[in-house]
Amino acid sequence: ISVAPQAGLEETPIDLNISLSEVDVDGSEVMGGFAYVSLSNGAMLVGSYAQVMAGDSDATIDGTSLVGYYRVPVAAIGTLQALPASNWHGTIAATVAAYSVEPLDDNDGDNIRLSTSAFSISVSAEADEPAVSAPASVSGGEDASIVITGLSAALVDTVATNGAEVLSVLISGVPSGSLFSAG
Repeated sequence: ISVAPQAGLEETPIDLNISLSEVDVDGSEVMGGFAYVSLSNGAMLVGSYAQVMAGDSDATIDGTSLVGYYRVPVAAIGTLQALPASNWHGTIAATVAAYSVEPLDDNDGDNIRLSTSAFSISVSAEADEPAVSAPASVSGGEDASIVITGLSAALVDTVATNGAEVLSVLISGVPSGSLFSAG
């Protein structure tokens, strides 16, 4: 199992660049039909890959529990992408597992060997556009307060545990000397 260093932006699919190869020297072993991928912090694999459930025939391979891992056909492993959880950035811990089978063995339980490789995926923050609402125009009398209804701005990314975004608002096109109040 080999992986290339991983990095990407939040809310963007990230190539995992995983490759598998058989290490058998006599050529009698074959790669299993599936590989298994585990991702932390709410990240998911892009695509329709089922997760291994307790009771599945591959829930434990070579003494290792794969419950919660994504089950991926070996043919698809090279094109896998991870998608970080919405509005999340930081480090995703990932593990890939693959197995080899010795078909000439007597099937006494020692004919399957599982290999695993752990790696990290760095996800950088990327600011989201804020939700902004403003009336098309407002008017009022000279030297009088003008109420601006429907004016609001809010952050979309409110995940504070990984470094929340900061909102700044700039209102332009108002007469010189105008003052704003919060109500």
